[in-house]
Amino acid sequence: MICCSLKLGKIVIDISKNTKFEFLKAVLTKTVRIIPQAYRDDPTVMRTLYKWLLIGLLIRFIFMPIALHADLISTYHRSYMILNGNAIPAYYTLVQIIQASFLALYQFILPLDQLLMWPTNEMSVPESHWLNVFVENDSVYRALFLFKIPYLFFDMASAIILLHLLDEKKRGMLALKFWMINPIGIFAVYIFGRYETIPIFFVLLSLYFAKKNRIYISMFLLSIAIIERVYPIFFLPIYILALGKDIKEKAKLSFVGLFLFIFEILISKISGSLNGKTIVETNFIDYILGMKFDLGFNQVISIFVFGYGFIILYYIYFQNKNFDSIWKFSLAILLLFYATSLFHPQYFAWFTPFIAIAITKYKEFLKLHIFQIFCFVFITFYWGKALAGWLFAPIDPQFFINIPSPAEYIDQFYPILRLMNMFRSILSGTLIFMLLILLTQNNDELKIEKREN
Repeated sequence: MICCSLKLGKIVIDISKNTKFEFLKAVLTKTVRIIPQAYRDDPTVMRTLYKWLLIGLLIRFIFMPIALHADLISTYHRSYMILNGNAIPAYYTLVQIIQASFLALYQFILPLDQLLMWPTNEMSVPESHWLNVFVENDSVYRALFLFKIPYLFFDMASAIILLHLLDEKKRGMLALKFWMINPIGIFAVYIFGRYETIPIFFVLLSLYFAKKNRIYISMFLLSIAIIERVYPIFFLPIYILALGKDIKEKAKLSFVGLFLFIFEILISKISGSLNGKTIVETNFIDYILGMKFDLGFNQVISIFVFGYGFIILYYIYFQNKNFDSIWKFSLAILLLFYATSLFHPQYFAWFTPFIAIAITKYKEFLKLHIFQIFCFVFITFYWGKALAGWLFAPIDPQFFINIPSPAEYIDQFYPILRLMNMFRSILSGTLIFMLLILLTQNNDELKIEKREN
C-alpha cells in the first residue's frame, strides 16, 4: 500500500513538472511569435537578438532598484489616490490607471502608505519626503524595482515594434541594438524614473498601423499617446495629410486624433477639476513659445511656431506621403522642438525611437546622436543636485544627498553657467543639422508648379 502511494506520488509530481514545463514552453513559444517571421527564420539573427535583449535588460535591472527622481513618487502618489478612490478626474489617465493596477498587487508586499503619502495636500512630493522618508524606507529597493516594471513592459514591447517597422533584418537589428543600450532612454525611465516608454509605445504602435494602412486604428493610438504626453499632437497634421485620401477622410482622422484630448479637457471642466498644467500642459506651451523675436508693438515671432509652420507647409507640397515620410517629418518636428525650446531632461527620450529608425537610413545620425548624448550630460547640470547625487540617494542617503554635483566642481575652474549654455547651443546646432539632412534629402519630391514663360 505504501509502495503504491509512493509510486502514485511520484507520478503526480512528474505530471506536475511536465505540466509546468509545457506551460512555460507554450508561454515562451507565444512570446517569441511576436518577433517578425523573417527574424525567427534565421537562427543566427535570433541568437544576436536574444543577446542584445539580455544586455539591455541587465543594464535596466542594475538601475531599476537604486535610482529615482521625485517625479516617480509624485506620479505613483496620484495612482495610489486612484486605488484608494480619492482621485480627482484629472488623475484618470491611462498611465495612472496602469500604475494603479500594479499598485493593487503591490499593496500586499509594499508599505504604500509610508512610501506614497505625506501630510500635506500637495500633488508633487515634498523634497523632505523624497530624501528623508522614501529613500530611507526599508522597502525602497523593492519598491523602485516594482514601480518601474510597467515601464519595462512597454519598453520591451517598443523594441519588438521597431523590428516590425523595419523589414530588412540588418536595419531592424541595428535599431534594436541602439534601443537596448541608448543612454537617454535608460536615464529617462530607469534612473530618472519617468513613464516615457508608455506614450512612446503608443506612438510606435500608431506608426505600425499606419504602415499597415489601418489608418483609423493608427490615429486612435496616436490620440492615446497625446493624452499621456501632449507632444504627439504636433504629429497630427503629418498623419492626416499622409493617411487621408480626401477632405472627408482627413476630417474623420482629425476627429479621431483629437477626440480623447478634447474629451479629457471637457470632463475636467465639467467636474471643476481642470488643471492647466496637467490637462493642456501650460508649462509645455510656455516652453515652445520661449524662443522668440520681439518685433515691437507687441508683435512677437515664436521660433518654434515659425519652424513648425514651415515643416507642415513643406510636407503639404511633399509628393511621396508614405510611411517613411510620417516618421521622418515627425522626427523633424521633435528636432525643431529640442533645438528651439526649453525641455526637461526626460523629454529627450521622445525622439529616441525615431532616431533608432533614422540611423538605419542615415549613417551620420548615429555619430551626431552620440555627440548629442555628450551635450545632454551638461544639460542635466541646470537642475543641480536633483539630477546628480540625489538620483542615487537610495544607495547611501547621507553620501549622495550631500555630495556636490559635477557642476559645482566644474564651477571652481570655469563659470558653469557659461559652459552649460555653450553646450546647449552646440546641441541645438546638431539638432538643426539633422533637421536639414532630413529635409534636403527629399528636395526632389517637392511638388511646386512653375509658370510657363
